[in-house]
Amino acid sequence: MMVTLPVRQFLRSRKGQSLIEAVAAVALTAVVVVVLSGLAIASVRNAYFAKQQNLASFYAQQGIELTRSIRDQDLAISNYNALGCPGGWCTKWSHLWLTNIPISGSLFKLVSGNTLEYISLETSGETLTGGFTRTVRIFDDPGTNLCGDPTTIKRVLVKVTWKDNKSELATCLTKIENIKS
Repeated sequence: MMVTLPVRQFLRSRKGQSLIEAVAAVALTAVVVVVLSGLAIASVRNAYFAKQQNLASFYAQQGIELTRSIRDQDLAISNYNALGCPGGWCTKWSHLWLTNIPISGSLFKLVSGNTLEYISLETSGETLTGGFTRTVRIFDDPGTNLCGDPTTIKRVLVKVTWKDNKSELATCLTKIENIKS
């Protein structure tokens, strides 16, 4: 019986330690919950950004394809006379190769999917679903760059911007005569 008396005293003296252990367990649980919540929030944020970036890439690729279609059909370019076309008759894709037209770096937006419209500011680009803005910039390629001969090839850069970021795709398009032969 002498052995049980010290055990009882030991168990009675641990009441304060039980409270400290419970507080430590709750604190540890709270830390784990906060860390897991932070990871979940970061994961959702990254998934949303990836979705937005994927959609922006789709819009940029679509812009390149629509621009290629406009080139293939020699469709309209509106408002381009503002840049000083001789005689005011620059209205088609093929007119982009005329001399004395300040084409290089000109900004356009796609209108109704079959017309390029000259614009002066990137902020006035085409507004797309989801808060995206798309612009098409057409350059004279100097011949030493990405595309080659500037007399037959134009460099097309489609830029899609949204609240958090931007996405760009570039391609080179040749003259209509080169693809019809």
